[in-house]
Amino acid sequence: VWYSDTRPSPEDVSYSMPVPTVIDGVAQLVVASGDGSVYGLEPRTGKQLWSYDASPRGIQGTPLVANDRVFLGQAEENRDESSMGAFFSVDPSKRGDLVKSGEIWRKKEVTVDKSSAIEVDDKVIVVDSGGYLHVVNPKTGKFLNGDKGKKLDTAIAASPLYADGKIFVCTLSGVWYTLKLNGNNVDVLYRMRLSGGEVNASPIVSHGRMYQQLANVLYCIGDKGKEPRATPRPEP
Repeated sequence: VWYSDTRPSPEDVSYSMPVPTVIDGVAQLVVASGDGSVYGLEPRTGKQLWSYDASPRGIQGTPLVANDRVFLGQAEENRDESSMGAFFSVDPSKRGDLVKSGEIWRKKEVTVDKSSAIEVDDKVIVVDSGGYLHVVNPKTGKFLNGDKGKKLDTAIAASPLYADGKIFVCTLSGVWYTLKLNGNNVDVLYRMRLSGGEVNASPIVSHGRMYQQLANVLYCIGDKGKEPRATPRPEP
């Protein structure tokens, strides 16, 4: 139907997932790319609505769209200097080059690689590649639980999941955390080590059960006493 490309010869492949959304009544497909930029595309035509240059290297995480804002991080050099990594927010209602017109805030020297941010209780939760979990004020970019965040492990590639009022995340080495947001801090409710190799996949929920893929094992987690069910689909 249509074809759209990024800058010629992007530096990297990207593991990011495109995110469909609607901003100010306009459908958008928010895409992070191997060329180090984020794009807002018109889904039916491929027309580029906006772009935001974050790095000369590829972006791996999936954008979070919450409250008509886009939140995303990258772990390579920044576009304007040699410092590594940044977590940032842009306004996708703007058009054109959002570096000039739509950047809301940018926190440099935070290396967010494949792990994607989530929204919990009007705050943004993001895990950097060094294994620190951060609670972020979405309006200002301030790290509410300290500049270093909460140390979980030495490396994390998977994204956190919010379900049943709790945050679930598994580190690269297989350390499983069940967490609870408590004001601006995060409490550890449960911690254990899963066997089965490295963890690059994020947990998901389906029909009342949680699934976590490791390199060699797939875990299904749930309450054996409850019959799995799904919330009915909303009307289109």
